[in-house]
Amino acid sequence: MSVGELIDLIEGQALQLRRLEGDLKVLRARLRIVEQNLPVRLAFVDAGERYVFHNEAYRRWLGLNAEQIDGRTLREVLGESVYTGVADYVREALSGTCVNYEHRHLCGAGTRQLCGYLVPYFDEQRAVAGFYSLLLDPQTMAGPGSTAADIPKLIGPLDPVEDAPELREGAVAKAQDEWREAAERIKSAIRNNEFMLYCQVIKDLAADIPPFHDIFIRQTEEEQKRVSPGAFFVMAEECGLMSEIDRWVLCGVLGWASARKRERADWRPSLYCINISHDTIGDPNFPEFVHEQVTHAQIPAEALCFEFQEANVAELPVDAAELVRNLRSLGCRTMLGGFGRNRVPVEIFKDMHFDFLKIDSSLVFNILRSEASVAKMRGIVRLAHTLGINTIADLVESPEAVVKLRDLEVDYAQGIAIGPVQPLHASN
Repeated sequence: MSVGELIDLIEGQALQLRRLEGDLKVLRARLRIVEQNLPVRLAFVDAGERYVFHNEAYRRWLGLNAEQIDGRTLREVLGESVYTGVADYVREALSGTCVNYEHRHLCGAGTRQLCGYLVPYFDEQRAVAGFYSLLLDPQTMAGPGSTAADIPKLIGPLDPVEDAPELREGAVAKAQDEWREAAERIKSAIRNNEFMLYCQVIKDLAADIPPFHDIFIRQTEEEQKRVSPGAFFVMAEECGLMSEIDRWVLCGVLGWASARKRERADWRPSLYCINISHDTIGDPNFPEFVHEQVTHAQIPAEALCFEFQEANVAELPVDAAELVRNLRSLGCRTMLGGFGRNRVPVEIFKDMHFDFLKIDSSLVFNILRSEASVAKMRGIVRLAHTLGINTIADLVESPEAVVKLRDLEVDYAQGIAIGPVQPLHASN
């Protein structure tokens, strides 16, 4: 083989590798949409009855994190009582039969009827390799008052020998086209202000004082039900555009506040909590941008609180510590969100000073159901108060949960039991 032919071969392999990397990036983004945003409790269990995959909705339903499920058996995760109730269905699914059943799930003071589906998956030798487990809420999927009969039955098992050719042909190319289209939609939305700002109150549980507000952003296509909720932002992350969206949110909040200030001389801003992305944490120019915008809007920096997600801080500790210091030097406050889902070393608080610690919703969700969750919550509150940090409970769904949170001395609460998500322009 000549040198020229060898170079051509290497370049061809490099090109193929880049294409495969691009395909993998597209497929990974699509998997993240399923994992994080699909409104179905979804898991895959292998032939040995061990968990291989589970999405966020499934983990939230169980009140467990990924480490407590990965590789464990159904019996270990569900507990003896629940496992006994579904064991016959599991055996039937592992024999190659689609199974549908109904399951009563404890929810607050009552129960909710869920529809369960077990769908066998066959390997290329046509042996059952496991099954997909789906739990659907009829009232969520088909509307209030709906029952299992209103949800269509699944067609049949997944057979890779018969299904794979159809799934493979053009699937990656189609995914790439959709990904490129999504990227263009995101860029267009940023240019044309195709976003809407929403907020939800965060209420002090000990004092009757005006609440502050958590800020949300929604894209027009989501509101028009043209794309699934949250999918837009998964693609924005893959396109590297979240930092631009974060800046749009900041400008939108300050612009709204500045307009209210001009309309009413007696109007005073609340505290507005803005979530910042992984990309923004790594952006050294963001503090200067914040300073420029608050100066232009004539809104005090003290009216802003920036929320850092625990996972991003763990991944970018140096950048996060620098950004926290710079934002606090401007007068802004800071919050660590999603706390309690994973183990975070206490040392993180030595390098970063947060004003608020938002306790992960999966933990809050289970404080009326699990003594272990109560004990963990009590430990988090004790740690935060020792460090001089206020605690916020996220996703508070019932008055009973509010009472429990007060008993645990949590400082603030947010969720439907406190107040609905509403357009920012409708707030005071």
